[in-house]
Amino acid sequence: MMNGKSIGIARIRMMKAALYGATALMLCASLGATASAQTAGVPADMEETSAEPDILVTGSRIKQPNLKSEAPLQSLSEADFARKGDVLISDALNDLPQFGNALTNAGQSQATANAGFNTGVELINLRNLGVQRTLVLVNGRRHIGGDPGTSSVDLNSIPGSMIKQLDVVTGAASAIYGADAVSGVVNIILKTDFEGLRLGARGGISDRGDAGERQLTALLGSKFADDRGHFVVGAEYYKSDGFLLGDRPYGQLDAINNLQNGLGGSSGIPGGRITGGANGIFIFNSANQLVPAATAPISETFFQRSPIRSQQAANERYIASFNTSYKLVDGDGFTAEAYLESSYANAKTSMQIEPQVIFFQGLPRFGTPFEAPADGPRIPANNPFLLPLIPTIGAIPAAGVQVNRRFSEQGPRFIDVERDTFRILGGVRGNLFGTWTYDGYYQYGNVKSAQTETGVLDRFRLAAAVDVDNNGTPGNLADDRCADPRFVALGCIPLNVFGVGSVSQQFLDYATIPSISLTDAKQTVVSGFVSGEVFNLPAGPVSVVLGAEYRRESSRIDPAPSYLDRSSSVRFLDGADGSYSVTEQFAEVRVPVLKDKPFFKSLAFGAAVRFSDYTTVGNEFSWNVRGDWQVNDAIRIRGTTGTAVRAPNINELFAPVGRANAASFDPCDTVDDFGRPIARTGNRLANCNAQLGALAATLDQTQAQRGTLVSINSGNANLDAEAAFTYTGGVVFTPSGALTGLSLSVDYYNIKIDNVISALAVQDTINQCYDQPNLPAVFCSRVQRDPVNGQLLGVQNQLFNAATEQLSGIDVQFNYGFKPEKVISAIPGRLDLRANYALLLQHDFVARAGAALDDRVGQVGDFRHRFQFGGTYTVSKVSLSLDTRYLSPSVSDTTATGALLANNRIGDYWISDGQIAFNLSDRFSFTLGATNLFDRQPPIVSPPARTSTENVIGGLYDVRGRFVYAGISAKF
Repeated sequence: MMNGKSIGIARIRMMKAALYGATALMLCASLGATASAQTAGVPADMEETSAEPDILVTGSRIKQPNLKSEAPLQSLSEADFARKGDVLISDALNDLPQFGNALTNAGQSQATANAGFNTGVELINLRNLGVQRTLVLVNGRRHIGGDPGTSSVDLNSIPGSMIKQLDVVTGAASAIYGADAVSGVVNIILKTDFEGLRLGARGGISDRGDAGERQLTALLGSKFADDRGHFVVGAEYYKSDGFLLGDRPYGQLDAINNLQNGLGGSSGIPGGRITGGANGIFIFNSANQLVPAATAPISETFFQRSPIRSQQAANERYIASFNTSYKLVDGDGFTAEAYLESSYANAKTSMQIEPQVIFFQGLPRFGTPFEAPADGPRIPANNPFLLPLIPTIGAIPAAGVQVNRRFSEQGPRFIDVERDTFRILGGVRGNLFGTWTYDGYYQYGNVKSAQTETGVLDRFRLAAAVDVDNNGTPGNLADDRCADPRFVALGCIPLNVFGVGSVSQQFLDYATIPSISLTDAKQTVVSGFVSGEVFNLPAGPVSVVLGAEYRRESSRIDPAPSYLDRSSSVRFLDGADGSYSVTEQFAEVRVPVLKDKPFFKSLAFGAAVRFSDYTTVGNEFSWNVRGDWQVNDAIRIRGTTGTAVRAPNINELFAPVGRANAASFDPCDTVDDFGRPIARTGNRLANCNAQLGALAATLDQTQAQRGTLVSINSGNANLDAEAAFTYTGGVVFTPSGALTGLSLSVDYYNIKIDNVISALAVQDTINQCYDQPNLPAVFCSRVQRDPVNGQLLGVQNQLFNAATEQLSGIDVQFNYGFKPEKVISAIPGRLDLRANYALLLQHDFVARAGAALDDRVGQVGDFRHRFQFGGTYTVSKVSLSLDTRYLSPSVSDTTATGALLANNRIGDYWISDGQIAFNLSDRFSFTLGATNLFDRQPPIVSPPARTSTENVIGGLYDVRGRFVYAGISAKF
């Protein structure tokens, strides 16, 4: 059951009601037409067809007489989705070698949940350059972002049953579509001319009996008003059960770091870990006995968080969509067709995490004077619950003892999100005169979400609850009460943190606080263009496009009150309300140069420019030039070059100041958690000595102390736009004769980005401070230490324009469909073979001018080789498909040397999916399939390739295991 609260936003609900009402009206209006069609007999192929002689290709607004793209293009059809059994759009895309690690349902973690309000969204990452540099379009138009404050589209909000085709284009496309198209464009093309009724159902479950999925879809399309109008309406329901890391072999232990000691776990344990007594560190073991930590097994001294955490969050969503068009003016001259696209998605996500941990150690923290330390004070020496333990733990200092305590009495916590996504677009298109056409539209999108976090404790009440007076007989705990009269007036309940099960439900009811945060993002787009032929050349007409666009993006974050007033034991966050707008003018031209000449069946060039005026970064300019050379019927050469722009998004500009724990290693520590000396040499040793003085020789921070390091994150209103230069070149081979049905393309791409918006990871900032000569201020000014004991307190982590990034590679695509009887006459049917290969030649990242180059090729996510191949054999009404994906060997850290190399390498990864499909008749089909046929487990990945506390990367490797499914489809 979902724990999230219903959003209850009146305007969204009214929009949803209107959309459902329109859907119902069109369904009723079409029943007669549909019944007539059934009576007359339904054709076998009910897919939409286009009467237009020219085709609009992703990557250009100029229609062409045949389907050609000058840029490398990968297309997925509806049949591709069906063959693989993919329910989620992101699953189909992430299987392609061109996509890197992204935020997917299987790849979410507590770290991603703490980073913002994107739990439950599905984002994609073309070329592994970041989700923010992949532009997702729907029917060639922008879609509102699903991650608040960004332009990154949540693919869960797109109606999958409406998808006709999905195009992936590599290279600079900002001149055509605007900002964010740095690595390329994903264009989701929806059905617009579908006729008939299609119903579908699909269900699946892992072979471990969990991670169940079910989906229901309905799609209805029909003409109306004597064929002047047409509509398509769709509805979807999807639910996945999710599963925990503890349900898989790789999730039994906390994050394993094979590059260090190989051990994981938290020092915050259910019974408490007590530090500060004269006799050493003591713990309460699982039998609730107070024992020395040094003699207890590791299973008792460290708490394993991973088994309790969700590996795949539970999801449930409803999507309704309605698209229609109507010819207002029809004829041979001027025409006008009104069109409407609309969709509404409601999604609920629930992620489970471990019980809250509190480190009672009295560290000075950031905040107002009234604030208690973020993780509570030390337990005072006169605490009546502590006094009986002193004979065992030994004498304690006047300041008290440090206790690391996990509040397991709470049970698991949950992060629940409910998200409403609404999009509506209305426009008019048609012919002006001759070959000239026009298209103009208005678009509005809105995403609202409510995120509820359970199990959050009030740290002010925690601090007051451990400061306890004894008002009666010493040892008579019934007489104990909180010492602070301000909290006594609030009903303060004394807290006993010593021992398993010692925390009362009465205290939890008093100290647990609701934490509900709201977000509201809006997008408005007004766009229009005209296109036509300006004059003719011997090789054909010169075509142009002229257009303008206005876009406004806004985002508001209202954090939970406990985040705002710093009472939350989980994180601090300020509210934010930011917006920007951009006005743009764009133009495109296509010039045919040669036609039907020796070695030049055709030769054409194209170009595009876009002028943008942002209210945030000012004027930006982008351009591209394209070439297409058809040598003959079999060989075609293509290429593009151009620039791309990515303006900083609202989060990057206006993100509120937030503070969150960011456990890190201190380069100045002298011993590790197991008492072993840490060798410090060179710049690191000199800088630690220079900054810490005498403390440098003895600094020894516990895991608990490092766990309370604060990362202070915020946006930067002074950011500039990123600028990219890209070029691609390739050849396409489509022979005839004996090899008819074969297509082969080979493309090279190169993308260089300057002014990259980035922030160093907390650990990288700390390392750079102490590993560079002379404590460089650019890093060390961001690192804050306690002036008394030298402990790391916090790291300021603001974004800036400083990095450069460049990557290049080669893509190879192969398809060959033929009848085997041409080779062996006894074999009937048809065989379709396919392959997609990506070779990564370069991925360099430089964090700032003068910094060392980070060569990322071969690191997890930046695989040198990625390969996808498969085939479908069809005979009569049965199709059998098998697809395999391959990831080459990789490393966790490309900078690892010496002894670390032995544990740095991650082996290659193969995974196969299979399906058998039965076309029972022209109307009914049935599929049965399995993903990860051989139950291949994901590899254990160490930092820095993995930044979360889980052991695996769900955005790259299959974490679910073998999964079987069945589906049925009917069309009328």
